[in-house]
Amino acid sequence: MSFAWESPTWCWPGVIQVTDLAVPALRLPEWVPSLVFFFGMIGFPFVLLFAWAFELTPEGIRREQDVSRSESVTQSTGRKIDFAIISLLAVALGFVVWDAYLSEPEAVAVTEKTAELIEPAAQLDKSIAVLPFANRSARPEDAFFVDGIQDDILTKLAKIASLKVISRTSVMQYRDTHKTMKVIGEELGAATLLEGGVQRAGDRVRINMQLINAATDEHLWAETYNMELTAANIFEIQEQIATAIADALRATLSPQEKARIATVPTENMEALEAYFLGQLAMPRRTSAALAEAEIHFKRAIELDPDYAMAYVGLANTYYLQVDYSNRLLAEAHTLVAVQLDQALAINDQLGEAYITRAAITDDREQAELLFKKGIALAPGYATGHQWYAGWLTVTEGPSATALSEIELAARLDPLSAIVRHNLSMHLDNQGRFDEARAQLEAILGFEPGFALAYSGLAYLDYLVDGRLDNAMVNLNKARRLDPTSANNYSALGEYWSYLGARAESEQALHQALSLSPHNTNVLVASNHASLNFGEIEEARDRTEAMIKVTPQQAYRLGHLALNRMAVRAGRVDEALARHVKYFPELKGDTIGDFYGAIDFA
Repeated sequence: MSFAWESPTWCWPGVIQVTDLAVPALRLPEWVPSLVFFFGMIGFPFVLLFAWAFELTPEGIRREQDVSRSESVTQSTGRKIDFAIISLLAVALGFVVWDAYLSEPEAVAVTEKTAELIEPAAQLDKSIAVLPFANRSARPEDAFFVDGIQDDILTKLAKIASLKVISRTSVMQYRDTHKTMKVIGEELGAATLLEGGVQRAGDRVRINMQLINAATDEHLWAETYNMELTAANIFEIQEQIATAIADALRATLSPQEKARIATVPTENMEALEAYFLGQLAMPRRTSAALAEAEIHFKRAIELDPDYAMAYVGLANTYYLQVDYSNRLLAEAHTLVAVQLDQALAINDQLGEAYITRAAITDDREQAELLFKKGIALAPGYATGHQWYAGWLTVTEGPSATALSEIELAARLDPLSAIVRHNLSMHLDNQGRFDEARAQLEAILGFEPGFALAYSGLAYLDYLVDGRLDNAMVNLNKARRLDPTSANNYSALGEYWSYLGARAESEQALHQALSLSPHNTNVLVASNHASLNFGEIEEARDRTEAMIKVTPQQAYRLGHLALNRMAVRAGRVDEALARHVKYFPELKGDTIGDFYGAIDFA
């Protein structure tokens, strides 16, 4: 039985190859290869059956069983088709060689067509979300490399003050999404979206980028970059992409901003990849993830001792380990300071470094200056606004300025659970309890396993609604989701004390202290429990210990607690004197200010 029509099935890989190469070259939609492959898979069985049952003869197509050997043109037809296939594959191979080795490695200049596409952007809101890039490499393990390129482009854009750049935490939730550009833009509050793909093959890399108007789905800018894979080339292309996007959105770049986005952090490719891995691990905020991040950042520094951002990454890891891994605060601050000194000695324009330094600085005036300097250098860094808002509340009490900063952080990172949780706390401080609860419930809509949302709801259940029963239910949900959190156990201990359940309270507080004996929240909860059980001296001892742990944060909380104990003991003069000494910003020798400070504790 002949099989003269089998040649079309052999040419199928060639069709796929040509399609794969033609799509980025012609800037066709990314769904074209999928469509070609789909129709090929659907048609393959029919081609196979047709080739088996029929044969091509000079008289046309006839059933194979009706064709005698003398009439068959199988051999000649097959040879012609073979020559056609060889020609097709030769064209494909030639295109590959030209694309990989002979084409211009530099980014293509903006063409008249590109400029025409950019023109409508003059009317656009200067807000952008950099969506997760597609990994078009043959190796799945290259995914972290692709994520790293996305993260660095996002970071460069965030240094441009006139742009509103959505943070990485929020955009990563749209990986492999089927949502339309319009829906994504609305959910993120972004007028434009940058999407792209990265293909890494040996010592070369291809990057395709396109900027899209989220409301209209129109392309505002598109470019393909093809180059040798080196760290210098990667950062040069990232600079070109960031500059092209700024031009497309009519964003004005100051000379300082141009210099910052042109900075090449490292020329060591392995160090760059280690840093990418650390950045991917750190946002998970678990003890294991932070330990992993620490390893990767240390590896990046080992490979390139002049990699400034790797020192910042390691500093932030140490700082976060106080809350999430129970590292001693004094030890962490020492480690953080050392890493930040190294980073700023290499590059003194790193806004992220100044923000972290501000977070560990005890001097209030100096911390304020550092926060403002860091935010000016990295205006799109959501964490900077988040930490600044928290610092303002701790040092000055609830304020419109603190609320404004956390609201800005939420606009920059709208799907960040921790940012939205912080926004809920600030709304609570303003007495906007319904809005605070709405933020926590929204978090559970997009991240249902976020334990802090449940502990926040428990706080509102009890202190606002007076429902200790609901509070205990939500707090136990938080504990089950995060069983190693000392904060959850300390809150349980405090809530049990309100019920007068001494044994349960002591057990929970003991568990909290065993997990994190120097945690400020644990000490505050223990203090409140002791007061509830009438153990004034023990509460005083714990408060004195708390003051010694964290001068910046616990100083205020500790002295407010001591004031409360003094008032309960009838020593109002002592409490008032302490209030005047430690809270001068309240301008306060009035009884109203004094009791307001006690209530805030």
